[in-house]
Amino acid sequence: MNRILLASASIFALAGAASAEVTFGGDATLGYNDEVEGGFYYGADLVVTMTQELDNGLSVSATGDINFADDDGDTTRGSDQLNTSYVLTLSSDMATLSFGDVDPVGDAIWSGVSGSAVAGFNDGDVHFDTANFDAILRGDVMYSGINAYVSFGVDTDGDAPEEFSAMQLAATGSFGMFGFIAAYQEEFAGTPEIIAVAATASVIGADIKVAYEDDGTESSYGIGASYPVGPVTLGGYFTANDIADDSYGVSADYASGPIAVAVAYDNDAGQEDVSLDASYDVGNGITALAGVAADLTGETTAYYVAGEVDLGGGASFLLSFADDEGAVANDEIGGPEYNQGLTAALSFSF
Repeated sequence: MNRILLASASIFALAGAASAEVTFGGDATLGYNDEVEGGFYYGADLVVTMTQELDNGLSVSATGDINFADDDGDTTRGSDQLNTSYVLTLSSDMATLSFGDVDPVGDAIWSGVSGSAVAGFNDGDVHFDTANFDAILRGDVMYSGINAYVSFGVDTDGDAPEEFSAMQLAATGSFGMFGFIAAYQEEFAGTPEIIAVAATASVIGADIKVAYEDDGTESSYGIGASYPVGPVTLGGYFTANDIADDSYGVSADYASGPIAVAVAYDNDAGQEDVSLDASYDVGNGITALAGVAADLTGETTAYYVAGEVDLGGGASFLLSFADDEGAVANDEIGGPEYNQGLTAALSFSF
């Protein structure tokens, strides 16, 4: 394993002979929320990317992300959290090799039909936090309309169950109006082996997807479709689960001029929900938003009203109020995923 890591490091070191292109970016937020944040809060991201084109058609890049935020667990002035992450990449026109804080490919690529009770693919949090991997090694290859992907969790300090494991595979492709998605996850550290495949088609304006998923305990078969009718896009899905109850839902999205409205009904294995989200572009960079959602099974409701102002130059201002009777985390309320309570926030992108 050490030889693999040293070889990877040697590859990324090849670009040192010539000067690299360096770019900076980031964002910052200063806000107030009276419930979730307990008052004023702030955060900022600084992203630095160094890129070098090599003589043989390859390019290398290194990206560092520094996240700076207030520490909710300490009210002492100057108590802050500093989190960092990195990604090293070697790429060509047909392939990419990435190492660091990247998404495992099954979780990143797979897209099935709503309502499946099959366990989801392990994401970056599971790989890093639960399994104690220090990085993800990911490879992408593109050829003749077919994309293939593979990823592994990599442990460099001996904390993970295995130093090179948690393999995920994925593939996508398109052939005219047809396409496919496939993904696989190996069993490791108590997480299940997962197999998932889907086929897509675009027929007379309708987008159709059929999917099959299996985690060794549960399996599901689903079909979903959407069809545009003027400014309205109609959608629906049905998923049959072998153990859990079946799931189904319908939706309608309207968008015309300054108005956008989305209505949905879902019955997820007996859990019934309805939602309505609407927005209106007032003009001069101002957008008004409102929405309501009802948990018909638990007989609880959630709603929000908000105004968003585009100040130009990557700056924006948000003023919102949201309330969720059944909230647990008190966040992600409605389609825009607002925090519970009153929020006022000024954000900048650089």
